[in-house]
Amino acid sequence: MHSGTFVHQLQLHNDLPELARLSRHECHLRHGGLAASVQLQLSTVHRARGSLPEPARIDLLPALVSRETFLPLLRRISESAARCLLASVGIAACSSEFTSCPDSRSCISRTSGSAGSHGGSEDGGMSFGGSAGSGMAGASANGGTGDAGAAGSPACADTCKGLTPVCDVVSSTCVQCLKGTDCKDSSKPTCDVSSNNCVQCLATDCKNAAKPVCDTAANTCVGCLGNEDCKDAAKPLCDTAGAQCVACLKQADCTSATASACSAGACTACTTDAGCSNIAGKGVCDAGTCVQCTAAKESVCGGKSCDPATKACTTTGTGSVTMCRACVADSECVGGNSADADARCVPMSFKGVPRPGGFCLRPVSKTCGSPYKIVINATSLSGAPPEDYCGIAQDLTRCEAVLDLLTSKACPDMKDSSCGCQRDASGACVTAGLGGLCRKVGPDQNHCTYECGSATQCSGGYACDGSPTLYCQ
Repeated sequence: MHSGTFVHQLQLHNDLPELARLSRHECHLRHGGLAASVQLQLSTVHRARGSLPEPARIDLLPALVSRETFLPLLRRISESAARCLLASVGIAACSSEFTSCPDSRSCISRTSGSAGSHGGSEDGGMSFGGSAGSGMAGASANGGTGDAGAAGSPACADTCKGLTPVCDVVSSTCVQCLKGTDCKDSSKPTCDVSSNNCVQCLATDCKNAAKPVCDTAANTCVGCLGNEDCKDAAKPLCDTAGAQCVACLKQADCTSATASACSAGACTACTTDAGCSNIAGKGVCDAGTCVQCTAAKESVCGGKSCDPATKACTTTGTGSVTMCRACVADSECVGGNSADADARCVPMSFKGVPRPGGFCLRPVSKTCGSPYKIVINATSLSGAPPEDYCGIAQDLTRCEAVLDLLTSKACPDMKDSSCGCQRDASGACVTAGLGGLCRKVGPDQNHCTYECGSATQCSGGYACDGSPTLYCQ
């Protein structure tokens, strides 16, 4: 081989078959009295014409394009390092694909780039392609100025793939994207041009109703960043740790008696009384619901009874209601606020129709006296197990009518409806009476009494008589 430019010596564009058989070549670069022998290692060419191995990057090429910088650098580096350097420059300058060259002084790549800026000089001078591409033009073998380097392709033109498939020609680097259409992953459809990365969002790109807000710090769509992002009244608070809207962040946020405890951002049913501390006036947990009181926790009512139907404190004192009077809890009955109660609040009926509330009756085990000789089996309103109680003939009369007879209530208007009624504190009827009769009782005219079936159903001293209707008299 002759000394001179790489292309002139090797004629890469015209002699690829022969080049494939060569393994080692030497070329000489001379300047003045300095001569450096450089050995150029070439790789075996692949089968097809023009398929040279991918050239090494030539990022340092601009620094080597003048003899003022190139030759002094050669003096400072070892011979082996010079071989590698010249091999990289020579192969990169010619690129991996070629077209026919008109002579042995030039080598032009089919891809385009910016033109070379320096020609060859002196004996065997070399000229290199522009920094944007990889083309190289031949230099004069007799020391004349070489032709300008041909335009080359961007350094990353054919190398970008995988996670960085796009070539940024400005920086000659492979990136994920330069514009939105470069992002093919539907989970990251937006291009962040500041970092050239595909992201979920930049500002207002979130369309999912469950995650409508863009966290610009992480470029991801989230449920919320603050309470103002939470539009659902059922989930008005933002859990910033999880970036999602929730019903509660603390127990105080839960205001429903049936969902008073805060668990994992949701208001749930109470399991202990502590779970009701945030519900005003309902500090007792009863089967998942916060209530004011229960029969078992009646002490919170301060001496008043707890209505088991409403789980609320009443205005009726415990142990204050006598036999056959209206009640709502066992504890209201005289002797009823104990395990072995003398009376309990028992549900009753009149002529087959259940009556609201209950009435204080003694258990049969405590003995029954007239007029409470009719046995009634029932479960108390406060939940005592079914038991026999001393009652009245519910198909004939009501407790109110029995009490009117026992307390000698008169009916001056001679109307049955004036007997067996509910009365206020003064004794006046507040409802129309049922189950009572206005009759002569003993020597007294127009007195309240009631229908009976036998004398045992009348209080002591009264007989069950009359025609056509039997009544206590």
